[in-house]
Amino acid sequence: MRTFALLLCLAPLCAQAYVAGGSNLPGYYYPEFSEFPPSKPYGNNRYEAERYRNEVEEYVRKAEEYMENAEYDARRAIEAAEEARDKANRAVEEYNNWVQNGY
Repeated sequence: MRTFALLLCLAPLCAQAYVAGGSNLPGYYYPEFSEFPPSKPYGNNRYEAERYRNEVEEYVRKAEEYMENAEYDARRAIEAAEEARDKANRAVEEYNNWVQNGY
């Protein structure tokens, strides 16, 4: 019965942190992709066309790197959340053992 009461006390904390949109990120936002987009050439010569193509390729490469890093960040966040859940579960188990066995 005490375990159930303890879990009921912890439930609102979990609901607020995850369901209500709480965040562990500083500033409550994820940093946006902030590279400057490539600029179209003014002229129509071969040099400017090549420069523009190179800028587009570099921009796409940086966007792909940003997306890959964001995926890694999401995985790290999930791992950290799972570790927090495991720690909380261990604390509850320890408490339950103490209540039931006195140690």
